[in-house]
Amino acid sequence: MRPLLGTLARLAAASLGGALLARVLPLAPADPFRGTLLLLPLLLAGAHEIALWTVRRGGHPLAPGGTAGELAALGLLALLVLGRAHLDLREADAILAAGLLLVLAHRAARQAAALRPLLGDVLPDRPSALFFWLPLWAYLAILPWSAAHRQPDGDEPYNLLITHSLAYDLDADLTDNYAHGDWRFFMQRPIAPQPGDPVGPHGELYSRHNDLLPMVLAPAYRVAGKEGALATMAALAAALAWLTLRLTRHYAPGLPGEALAAWAMLAFAPPLLLYTVQVWVEVPAALLTVLALDRILTLDRPGRQDWGKKEWLGIGLAVLLLPLVKIRFMLLSAPLIALGWWYGGRQRRAIWILGALLVAVAGGILLHNTVLYHNPLKIHSWEEVEPYQHNLASYALGFSGLLWDSAFGLFGAAPVWLLLLPATLLLLARGPRSPLVHLVVLMAPYLMVVVPRTEWYGGWSPHSATAW
Repeated sequence: MRPLLGTLARLAAASLGGALLARVLPLAPADPFRGTLLLLPLLLAGAHEIALWTVRRGGHPLAPGGTAGELAALGLLALLVLGRAHLDLREADAILAAGLLLVLAHRAARQAAALRPLLGDVLPDRPSALFFWLPLWAYLAILPWSAAHRQPDGDEPYNLLITHSLAYDLDADLTDNYAHGDWRFFMQRPIAPQPGDPVGPHGELYSRHNDLLPMVLAPAYRVAGKEGALATMAALAAALAWLTLRLTRHYAPGLPGEALAAWAMLAFAPPLLLYTVQVWVEVPAALLTVLALDRILTLDRPGRQDWGKKEWLGIGLAVLLLPLVKIRFMLLSAPLIALGWWYGGRQRRAIWILGALLVAVAGGILLHNTVLYHNPLKIHSWEEVEPYQHNLASYALGFSGLLWDSAFGLFGAAPVWLLLLPATLLLLARGPRSPLVHLVVLMAPYLMVVVPRTEWYGGWSPHSATAW
């Protein structure tokens, strides 16, 4: 308890230092580096605490020379940021930001390697919380710069507007929010209702997007505005990285070093890294899916084919919440139930109960949308979710766009994932317990519906990579 109290005290002192720095920092409020420098005391304290707790848990200490080099580089970059107006470096913002990012990447790589002993010789059932805190620390470090340089786009403004309404009006009626221009609290350009957005019986303006994610973001948004909402998204992404590492024990328990490398690639490379500062539903959907799959595969252990409280909570809650995040994620819930039946000893009772609850949730959503909006799918039509409405060329084009589109395709956005191609060949030889089989079972229904959409190739598709 005493070490934890010491950590909390040091982090509180660093936060106070950041607050005091805000009074004397000679940078204008609109300066793109101001937020980063104000957060710097807390980031330095966080990096120190992560390194300290790594050693306490049995990990490697960081080499003092590397830490000294990072601090020296950070100090020099901070001085250049503060003096760039006097040194005629106003056009060097991108270069200075790249320098700060390199320092961050260097520290994250060293710290990730230092965590290797915490995984032991066989992957543990519950990895250390440091595998959550390290990515969260990195995500928060890039948040001020990213938030300042990128306006919310696509579905994000509407998710944030619902969040604003829930936080301040305690409802999802956006009529007054559009009228008052509440978009000004999180972006610079005005927004209007999207074509076809549902309208209530008395003219209320609603969004086509569901309220569950905004409900999760609303408390932090009420306290810290847009930055609070983005910090919550960063925490969800860090939880996803931790859960994915935990899931790895079902596939390669005796390869902790390789699992660490895969975790680092997932946590610190696109698409997950890019989505830590965006407000989309794909990250929470992936979090729920991985949570359910982890509990399902736990049932396959010897003597563990009975559903206990953890299975009902981990599987059942995820399966029922996915359609509430977005109705199309029901296409993930159904395969999860099928996998639960397969790995849970073919127990009919558990699957019947969970299937009935999912049908009840789906029926409730459709009935609610029909009564309130006169459209069971809000703005969508049944034809959009019928695979036979599209030809094979549409599927081929969309599938290639998910992978190869130069702007947002998985391989285009992060060529490191080309490693998946040889890995796929290796996984084919692993039989029915291969993660490739689970991926196909989980994603096939979902991809059958979303792949033919035209934006996956040559169009605006910011969440194409996250579909994977």
